[in-house]
This record gives sequence, structure tokens and C-alpha cells, in this order.
Amino acid sequence: MNLEQYRQDLLSEAERFINWWHEHHQKNPDAYPLEMPEGEWDEQFRAWQQVD
Repeated sequence: MNLEQYRQDLLSEAERFINWWHEHHQKNPDAYPLEMPEGEWDEQFRAWQQVD
């Protein structure tokens, strides 16, 4: 895998997380807010990576 492929994989993973979060926000906006304190998105993304 070259650097560009790695970059695309990371971008694809982030996009999947954003899409997943948005779908869950539609069902339960209180549990899946669209605004969070600084750094919280990174924590949520890392937690999602562990489950996904």
C-alpha cells in the first residue's frame, strides 16, 4: 500500500463514521449531537473505530 492508498482508506473511514453518525442523529438527536466540545469528535471517532 502506498501513501495515497493509505490516505484514501483513512478518508473513507472518516466518511463512513460521519455517515453513520448522521444516520443515528436522525433517529436520536440527543444521543448523537451535531455539535460537540473541541476534541470530542476525535474521541467519538476512535471509539467508533474500535467497534466497527
